[in-house]
Amino acid sequence: MEIQLRHLRYFIAVAEELSFRQAAEKLHVSQPALSLQVAQLEEILGACLLKRNKRSVTTLTKEGVLFLNEAQLILKQVESSVALVQQMSENQPLSIGIPNYHSFQEISDTLHNFSQTCPEIELDVHEMQTIDTYRALANENLHAGFVILPVPEESNLKTIPIATNRYYICVSSSHPAYHCNQANPEVFENTNLYIFNRETSPEHHDKIVSSLKSAGFKMNIKYGSPSMQAQHSLVVANLGACLALESALLPDGIKALPIPPQILSHELALAWCPKNTHPSLPILINSLTKNKKSGQQTINRIN
Repeated sequence: MEIQLRHLRYFIAVAEELSFRQAAEKLHVSQPALSLQVAQLEEILGACLLKRNKRSVTTLTKEGVLFLNEAQLILKQVESSVALVQQMSENQPLSIGIPNYHSFQEISDTLHNFSQTCPEIELDVHEMQTIDTYRALANENLHAGFVILPVPEESNLKTIPIATNRYYICVSSSHPAYHCNQANPEVFENTNLYIFNRETSPEHHDKIVSSLKSAGFKMNIKYGSPSMQAQHSLVVANLGACLALESALLPDGIKALPIPPQILSHELALAWCPKNTHPSLPILINSLTKNKKSGQQTINRIN
């Protein structure tokens, strides 16, 4: 039989109280169980640690005095080691995935609030596609990620919505719709629409295509780079149109038209795996911006 930490704790309590009853109450264990553990410890050591009479402990033996000092040092060292490890765990970097195609004020606000609350926690930010964020969260390679709703049911991720942004259709000055105030289906018939590949976010992709079709848009869906800069270049070259969020920054030569009625929206959320135990994750969740945007045209220009 080997000495366990409980043996040390039980013996120290009895030695300090000089009473099995009081030590048992202090440790919230039964007195017989406590007596058994101390007897086991003495058996392992091959020495008597306590002087007893029929009713109580009277004092420690010289072996008991020596072992008490050593046991207290051991427990103190263990507690110190545990505290160091916990501190290291609490200060480990928080790994976060963010979308690789748009800049969101809500994300910036959330990360800023977190950094103000926990300046000692390093943020390890990874720019990635939504589908890759889902996988990294499920595999616990990320602690949290900003994703598009809805998430795949099989991912088993927890989410908190942050903001809803409207989608607009972007055209160049050469497109017939450029001088319109809104995107009407008849003006966009047979226009190429450049969007992200379905594989990057199947649920969101299907929602966009279905909503456009239901609203009467008969556009030619074209796939290409998820980079918005690349899509903007195609639009400026008058090769078609693309989608942009109300919070997007647009270069000169592109106009963003609202879609009547408001059929397309982008729901941004923070997602994480329920199995994740990073101690700073609850703080990040509490840092979510409360100023959720929805329904306001905030298309901006790149100067």
